[in-house]
Amino acid sequence: MRRVDLIKRAFASPPDPRYSPTLWQRWWEEKSANYPVTPDELIVEITNPESPTPAERRAVCERIQRFGVAVYRFQPSLNRVASSSLKPYLLRFAGAFGLKRLDANLLADDDGITPITVHESGERARYIPYTNHPIQWHTDGYYNAPHRRVRSLVLHAVRPALSGGENRLFDPEMLYLLLGNENPDYLDALCAAETMNIPPGRDPDGYERDWSKGPVFFWEPYPEGVRLEMRYTARQRNVAWRDDATVAAARAAVTRTLNDPASPYCLKIRLEAGMGLIGHNILHTREPFVDAPEPEKRRLLFRGRFIDPLCALE
Repeated sequence: MRRVDLIKRAFASPPDPRYSPTLWQRWWEEKSANYPVTPDELIVEITNPESPTPAERRAVCERIQRFGVAVYRFQPSLNRVASSSLKPYLLRFAGAFGLKRLDANLLADDDGITPITVHESGERARYIPYTNHPIQWHTDGYYNAPHRRVRSLVLHAVRPALSGGENRLFDPEMLYLLLGNENPDYLDALCAAETMNIPPGRDPDGYERDWSKGPVFFWEPYPEGVRLEMRYTARQRNVAWRDDATVAAARAAVTRTLNDPASPYCLKIRLEAGMGLIGHNILHTREPFVDAPEPEKRRLLFRGRFIDPLCALE
């Protein structure tokens, strides 16, 4: 298969409502026309994840282009496959969209896939993803060094929780547009170097790391042009924000926009067994959940973080 194009929109230069109002308006109209959307509209049925059909790949790409993420659902027969045997299917499915290089971490399995389930003791129990507590808005790997930047994500539900555990999703491109419409100065503040800085410490992947400093939004160059990327966490502890009035106002606008209960741009979905997310490293949360009492029935998700950007293949 050969690489055809990047799924995510590329621009010759970053759009700005002050300096390129026509391009900005066109981008806004194209993105906002996709909403409102229901979670069911994001779902693509996948017959064989090891070799998705051209129609299935197009359907996945179309949803990622519009919303930053697609929801897939494998055939029910795969729910009977042992969880350890399911991961090769996921890796081949991800490979159909150009995802090869995993951001392997100390808490991942040898194949680079991380099993997310509740741990009541041990190293994993120290970190919120391995509890049943809620997780606030974030992009994955926001604390990573640039060479480990997470560009794409696959999150597959092997077993859902007894109740709860829903995810909320928000496309960073739409957030950028909403903030720019409200006050373009917010874009300058959040694109500035060393705006959101994570102090040294042990990250949720088990690594000891130095400072992780950088912007919230940034425009990454690709052969086709520049593409918008984002690193963000809503957590209050162990984050050092640049001391600036406009940054503070921009942060408040981000919080207000993401948590607006009436927003048509926030999607909420519960992944049932055999369902998953594939997309860019979009903003997402996790609701608290109640697990089954039996260990073998507890919530289990497989997470693959990829350094590769998503691309369409043929």
